[in-house]
Amino acid sequence: MKEIGGFFGLELHRATEYYDDAIKVNSGRNAIKYILLAQKIRTVYIPYFICETLIEPIKTLGITYRFYSIDAKLEIADIRPDMLLEGEKILYINYFGVKNTYVDTLAELFGRQLIVDNTQAFYKRPLKHTDTYYSPRKFFGVPDGGYLYTEPLLDEALEEDRSYDRCHALLGGIDMDASSFYMEYIKHNESLRGLPLKKMSRLTRALLSGVDYEEAKLIRERNFLYLHNELKTFNTLEIAYSQISGPMVYPLLIEIEGLREYLIAQKIYVAIYWKEVSDYVGRPDTVEEKLTKYVHALPIDQRYGIGEMHRIAETVKRYIEGHRE
Repeated sequence: MKEIGGFFGLELHRATEYYDDAIKVNSGRNAIKYILLAQKIRTVYIPYFICETLIEPIKTLGITYRFYSIDAKLEIADIRPDMLLEGEKILYINYFGVKNTYVDTLAELFGRQLIVDNTQAFYKRPLKHTDTYYSPRKFFGVPDGGYLYTEPLLDEALEEDRSYDRCHALLGGIDMDASSFYMEYIKHNESLRGLPLKKMSRLTRALLSGVDYEEAKLIRERNFLYLHNELKTFNTLEIAYSQISGPMVYPLLIEIEGLREYLIAQKIYVAIYWKEVSDYVGRPDTVEEKLTKYVHALPIDQRYGIGEMHRIAETVKRYIEGHRE
């Protein structure tokens, strides 16, 4: 029986989720877990350049996984479609949201044996008959959640998750600032490790229903293009910027020491993708090692405008000018 009366909750605008027709689960890593469970996959090929959280569900399910290399274009270097057997899949990450056209090419090559990780490419629409998943909290202020598209579906009905106790860092960041709640955010991330597969919570769905997706997409693209225009002469990563669609970050690849630390000291927070890659690769002279060490993921999201992009670009250029050999 529905309650009537009582105290007021948050006033959340209810509209439509961007992926309203997707299967909705409680985390990005559980989105891939759903795909693996639904299809009873025997072996999955994964890139060396990957976050360990994506390997977690593969290990949990006891599925065999094998690494493959990528090249300087962030594309598959050493696996062909004819190398995959029945019951095997290949997972490709749409890195930084800048490999959208390449994903289309892979779908034609690998067909139903491809799994597309769009956790860094929220606005890349899923392709028909191609397993695809998303992690909206990499793009928006939500505590958890994942979207996925796959065939067939799981037979079992999933229990609905609850998210109210995962919002401390999100709420605190509004009242104060993000850095004050960074450790809370880290604890929150750890709490998602090993999270049972459940349906996305009502709270997360309500928050996602209130996002202005088109505005966020346009801002991200505008900010990306501004930084690219300012920094492309320094960037050694090949970027087909005409193909971007609301990307996650601007990936500046420049082989210079100390830039990341300098940016953080200037309160421009730049994440590392991903420290654990060194353990997987085991060699210092690889594309993956270079990406881990020298990709600077510059923030371009919808919280910021051209003023902030100008500050980022000038800070980067100032450091480069001061450290030229």
